[in-house]
Amino acid sequence: MVKKNTTGFIGLTHLGAVASISWASKFDRVIGFDLYEDLVNSFDSGVSAFKEPKMQDMLEEFKEKMEFTKDFRKLSQCNSVFITHDIVTDEKNRSQYKDFYALIDKAIPYLPQNIIIILMSQISVGMTRELIKHIKEKRPKLRFDIIYYVDTLVIGIAFERFLHPERIIIGTEDGTEKVLDDYPFLKRQLNSFDAPVLIMKYESAEMTKICINLYLFTSVMYANIVADLCEKYNADMIEIIPALRLDKRIGKYSYICPSLGVTGGHLERDMRTIERMQKEAKIDSDLIEKIIDFNDKRYRWVEDKLNSHLYPKFKNPKICIFGLAYKKGTASVKNSLAIKIINSLPDKIKFCAYDPYVKELNVKKKIKLFDDPYKAVENSDCLIILTDHDEIKNIDIKKLKGKIKKGIILDCFNIYSHDKQEFKDLNYIAVGRS
Repeated sequence: MVKKNTTGFIGLTHLGAVASISWASKFDRVIGFDLYEDLVNSFDSGVSAFKEPKMQDMLEEFKEKMEFTKDFRKLSQCNSVFITHDIVTDEKNRSQYKDFYALIDKAIPYLPQNIIIILMSQISVGMTRELIKHIKEKRPKLRFDIIYYVDTLVIGIAFERFLHPERIIIGTEDGTEKVLDDYPFLKRQLNSFDAPVLIMKYESAEMTKICINLYLFTSVMYANIVADLCEKYNADMIEIIPALRLDKRIGKYSYICPSLGVTGGHLERDMRTIERMQKEAKIDSDLIEKIIDFNDKRYRWVEDKLNSHLYPKFKNPKICIFGLAYKKGTASVKNSLAIKIINSLPDKIKFCAYDPYVKELNVKKKIKLFDDPYKAVENSDCLIILTDHDEIKNIDIKKLKGKIKKGIILDCFNIYSHDKQEFKDLNYIAVGRS
């Protein structure tokens, strides 16, 4: 028998972990499902499988309302089910759906009648209707509805964004909220977030997710174009950014921090998706192709600075890397710029590195990892900041300065820009600053 307030979450990767724990913090019983035993066992034992701020504390606080299992028969206890598996990407950042459909196919036989399915996974345009067709083919007599819930989580602040969204974007079959009227408990849950609920048809909601990422991606490209110009014309990007953000047409939350480009695979995945869609629709535009190419080459900023400032002074330099993960607050190195840069630099370089989250590394070059940033940087000719972890931002500048030789610092995120005077005896170089 279906229990009134039990919600299932199919997929316990990062998205599923955040969504299920957040849901338990607001509502009643939650059951998380996955095929990966390590994920299930970790959460079931009360240990977060991911390095996401607040996850461990929230898991401990709301564990009594949660269950994690590989037993998909327990889906029969749910009156709503989220699909929250993170879609993986291949080496060219194209979406791969094998694991996604493996979870779906495992779940289909056990879904109760009159179930509402909330699809949150990062799918391509048109896939919600494809999923409906897939479920009907596998189980023709199942009575169900599907809505598409646009995921806009950001690693590092995922719980904040889930629990306090700017808006909730929902895709329905006909673009109306009629389906939510048929499931009043879910409508009440969505309205409890105290955020506008925008209803649109499936394809519009799916496209909205991609459009958000396109805007963010091009904002990063814009910032990097401005940064390059600042470096060449003796301007300062850090001085310019506050003026830009006070323009209402740009806004205080804009992605205009110069960097080495977009990394990690998720935004790039949607760029590849748009590129494919344009080709399929025979749209004659190479804009997406060009910004992907510009982004792919952005890491060469480091190589350019090393050629100008390091190699002329040091024949066999020792380089210390601060930050190996693709993004702050995570241990993931998939599509990490740090790995790409290390592998692209000359063999004559001796590498050492510090990352508070990454404890092992598979790269072509020999690199020594340290748990202590000050030991890592000791006697280095060059320090390169490649991930803006808070642990790296909050380092003791004076102590750091005492450990490094009179070489150079390449700050690829401007995390020490406000302490620039502290580095006056060193050659401190930051993105977008002359």
